[in-house]
Amino acid sequence: MLARIFLTTIFLIAGLASAAPTEDCPGKYRCNALKTAVEVRDVIGWHLAAQCAAATCEKDAHSDVPYCHDSAVGNL
Repeated sequence: MLARIFLTTIFLIAGLASAAPTEDCPGKYRCNALKTAVEVRDVIGWHLAAQCAAATCEKDAHSDVPYCHDSAVGNL
């Protein structure tokens, strides 16, 4: 009986841990490594969302959403 409760607890914890969101959840945005573009994450991986005119990608101080801090932004 105790072993059954233990195994049930282990499976429950493992299931909750695997269902927990990670840092790479779909719908998240980030600046690319060169700070020249904003990227968006989907179930396949990271993709270009907007290209900056220069290395001006930065996160908004209040919302943590990245954006191009220049006037010539080409959205795709």
